[in-house]
Amino acid sequence: DPKVSELEFRIDNVTKYKVGESVESPSKMIELFNYRLKVYPVGKVDNRFAVYLQRVPMNGIDPRGVYENVGYDISLVNHWEPSEPLTKRRYCESFRNLQAHGWDKFLDEELRPKSVPSTSRLK
Repeated sequence: DPKVSELEFRIDNVTKYKVGESVESPSKMIELFNYRLKVYPVGKVDNRFAVYLQRVPMNGIDPRGVYENVGYDISLVNHWEPSEPLTKRRYCESFRNLQAHGWDKFLDEELRPKSVPSTSRLK
């Protein structure tokens, strides 16, 4: 049976961020896989919402270890219209220490309201 974990991460006042500025969620662990979300609310290199699942190192765990078959969903929720979250799914055959997987352009600029708080949720 696959293991399931959920991390909810709210980002208030996304308009205070500039392109290239990121914010990280608290880390969470499922079995020995410690992870967090790294979010660029107004984009990493351009004006597009970017989000990554990042493996976080842990004391006592060999950093050279590779986690295999990691699948994840990330949902972006507009709290002004919570009935319409945008969810994307990804599967990684291998996940190395400090490696991040995700989307440079999770949300197209023209779809992103300028002042709406958002939540990234990992399922």
